Amino acid sequence: MKILYSQVFTRIVIQWTLTLMIVPLVSQYVIHYSKIIYTISHDFWKNIDDDIDPLQRLFYKLWSYFLHLTPEWMDDIGRSLWNAADKIPKGIWKSMPMTILTVGQTSVLLPFALSRVEEFFRGLAYGNVGGGGRERSIPRKKLKMN
Repeated sequence: MKILYSQVFTRIVIQWTLTLMIVPLVSQYVIHYSKIIYTISHDFWKNIDDDIDPLQRLFYKLWSYFLHLTPEWMDDIGRSLWNAADKIPKGIWKSMPMTILTVGQTSVLLPFALSRVEEFFRGLAYGNVGGGGRERSIPRKKLKMN
């Protein structure tokens, strides 16, 4: 087995590149395009308001019936949770999607990328890169014996 000092440097470069550049950029694009999709869908549903109005009324009736059935203590808990969430500054709510997306991508993408780099360097150390886990053998031509 060979000792590969470049493995440590490559892991550090990939980790910092993903953490500082790629993951925040992808998160910004996801938020940007989700806003565009939300705006397009909102405009679409707003323009066909006549068709959706009976459905909205039905949901409102179901929701009011549900609220009528809930006990008073559940209403108090909901009211206190709403008041607690209302005390959180608006800047935190605005930065929450970016934070959640970044943490989620870093939790999934970074370990995956580092494990792929580890597999690559492990293959280099054992000398079987590109062989699918097997040693590559070069076929030898049969020698003609006269």
